[in-house]
Amino acid sequence: MLPLHRNETHLCLSPATRAQLVAASHDCWRYPGREIGRLQQALACLHGKSADQLLLGAGSTSILLAALGDRLSLGDAVLFYGLPVYAPVADFVAPSRAFPVAPSADGRPDLARLQQCVARHAGPAVVYLSNPDGLTGEVFARDALLRWVASAGTQVFFIVDEAYIEFMPDHAQHSLIGRQSALPPNLMVLRTFSKARGMAGLRIGYGVSGDRPLLSRLGAPLAAGLNLPGLLAALDALEDDSWLDQARFLLDVAREALLTGLVELRIRYRSGPTNFVLHAVPGDTVSFQARMRSQGFLLAFPLPGWCRVSVGSYEAVQSYLTALRRLCA
Repeated sequence: MLPLHRNETHLCLSPATRAQLVAASHDCWRYPGREIGRLQQALACLHGKSADQLLLGAGSTSILLAALGDRLSLGDAVLFYGLPVYAPVADFVAPSRAFPVAPSADGRPDLARLQQCVARHAGPAVVYLSNPDGLTGEVFARDALLRWVASAGTQVFFIVDEAYIEFMPDHAQHSLIGRQSALPPNLMVLRTFSKARGMAGLRIGYGVSGDRPLLSRLGAPLAAGLNLPGLLAALDALEDDSWLDQARFLLDVAREALLTGLVELRIRYRSGPTNFVLHAVPGDTVSFQARMRSQGFLLAFPLPGWCRVSVGSYEAVQSYLTALRRLCA
């Protein structure tokens, strides 16, 4: 089976990082210690922040769920999010504490409606956003999000998941982390090494926030889930942006090949600066999913009538297009 449903990246482990993983295997008998502090400090330098504004976790999802649990423990706090949404977010909270906001007519997250719903809520609230959106690829304007965070007040806590932002060559200009010395206390930005850095199996993510008490509460429990090879690989990857640039180029080539094939097949698509493409399902979704699975492809279907295809290698894209042509013939 070719897994094209989880947006894993096959291109982004450099030879140097692979060598670091081999070397790290000799030290796997010991617990990680100083490496946690080293990675935290390296990330703080990268983003122009103090180390006490960052925390590490076993993937950004572990930090997301820990932060949600902490903030939603505040009495009658309600979680707001736009649909479609990352499944662990919707599954985490009881329906009575969640306020999912319907998407726009074309299936994209409706940011304006989300803002209106949060503004009408009188009590404490948590807002979850993914930017770029992990299901549709939608990119929200950085300045508009920062204005919302600034105007919402301390009763509203924002968790913005930037798992896919490093696929954008100019990602620093779009990130809410920015270069200011401190983030607002009502904002947490999540990042991961799982996507653009290609380390999903190593489980390294981090959060940046101006809410230092929150980070202090979550830090030790989350650090307990970290692993030495992942920490060392992440430290090595941060020193090799040239490899990330090359991986982005290869991803762009593969994505363009997929889009060209979809145009030739007259299949509508949506594409953003991520490692996946949405395309309209030719025919019935259940039948399409079954037939593509029988040909060895696992796919995701985040919107009615739309299929999400992870863009991996050029060869994987060509294999997918070959199967799609047979189905559409």
